[in-house]
Formats: sequence, structure tokens, C-alpha cells
Amino acid sequence: MTRIDVPLVCLDHGLRDPSSNKPYEIRPIEDVVSDPAVIEIIAAYASGEIDPAAAQAAVWHLNSEKSWQELAAQLTGTIRNVVREPYFSKEQLAAAVAIVNEAKLATADVKVEPRNWKPISRRNAEEKDATPERLDVSGSENIDSPASEAGKS
Repeated sequence: MTRIDVPLVCLDHGLRDPSSNKPYEIRPIEDVVSDPAVIEIIAAYASGEIDPAAAQAAVWHLNSEKSWQELAAQLTGTIRNVVREPYFSKEQLAAAVAIVNEAKLATADVKVEPRNWKPISRRNAEEKDATPERLDVSGSENIDSPASEAGKS
């Protein structure tokens, strides 16, 4: 087993925190999110372009339909904690509002198409990968790569 630390945002407000003791499956975002603005925000976050807390607030606002007022009122910890700080600062929420507005503008005419991806272990023998990348898992190069095409002359 290998441990990989990956920067993540929670898509669904109110769910329990992930546990390192549970197995997780990496899937294409198009299979779990239908709002192109959310996908745009996740891409910007993954490339390091936006603040993690602002990205989280923006995603919860769009994907979980949390109002800006609800997000501003959210506190860290649980009711049993003596000291509870705001979950998001005013600056983070202001950044999140700008991020949402920009993402909506950038994706106004975009429609999300699910990829209907399945891990290899769950595919029937005749099912093809729904992604354009088909990797040879034996360790050789990508069978669709330009380098492999050049070597076929």
C-alpha cells in the first residue's frame, strides 16, 4: 500500500471528514459534478492558482448550495469546543465570491459530459476505457502517444 498526499476540497458540505483508514477511488470529476463552474474552480485550485479556503467556500456555495451567509456563520470545531473561530475569514469569502463569479463567466456556455469511467477491475472484457488516454500498464509507453506513433514507421 502506498500513501499519497493529495490537496483536496470537499464537494459536499456536511459529510463526515475522510478517513485514512477507508479505501477511496479516484474518478473523473465529470462523473460526480455537473456544474462546469465547480470543475473550473477545482482545476484552478489543483494548479495552485487560488487559495485553498477560498476554493472550499466557492465549491460549497455552488455544489452544496450553501449561502454566503451560512458560510460566514460557520465555525471551526464542534459545539463541545470552548473556542470556535470562524471557518472562513472575510477575505477568504470575498475571494470565494470573486472566484465563483469568474468561474461562472468562464463556463457560461459549457456543458459537462459524464465520462462514465470505471476502474479496470470493474470493467467487462469488452468495455473500453471512456478516457482518451489508454495506458499500457506493463510499463511500456502510452500506446496512443506521438512517440509510439513515430516508432511505427
